[in-house]
Amino acid sequence: SVASRSVAARGFQWAAFLVVAASALAADQAAKRVAAAAIALGEHVHLASSVGLTHVRNSGIAFGLFAGRTTLIAIATAVAVAALLT
Repeated sequence: SVASRSVAARGFQWAAFLVVAASALAADQAAKRVAAAAIALGEHVHLASSVGLTHVRNSGIAFGLFAGRTTLIAIATAVAVAALLT
């Protein structure tokens, strides 16, 4: 049998998704600001067992790839977004 109703997200579901995504982004940025203010650049803080934080700067993308190539990253991102939207 074929489904008779749409499985696409509705307005409320999109709104809930946006609230969760915005909350995660805000929490991430707040945690980064607190860590940057509390830990000096290059300093390592042991938290528990094998967990610790080290304050580093990353001008690249994941794992420091393409460090210092902000323009290239921005162009590649714009091309990828444009491809996804078409």
